[in-house]
Amino acid sequence: MWLAENTLAASYVHGNLHVGDRTQPGGISISTRLPEGPLSDLVASASAMAQIELLRLASIVFGWPVDLNHLRELARQALELNNGAAAAS
Repeated sequence: MWLAENTLAASYVHGNLHVGDRTQPGGISISTRLPEGPLSDLVASASAMAQIELLRLASIVFGWPVDLNHLRELARQALELNNGAAAAS
């Protein structure tokens, strides 16, 4: 339980380093220390692919209705971006 509590607390700390106020009321912005470019595209697209796969698997486990064709298209787009970023870096 100690490990779970500390992991949870640490994830909030790391998240707060990347979230800030947006210029529009009620909004937030996400930023990283990496400048925009192939490396940040590589990280972002890999994260998107992992999240899409997690959603697909969770939909099976929990019986959530999802449009699998839409998920496949999103995964294809993320993979295309990931491959392009990998080639450019």
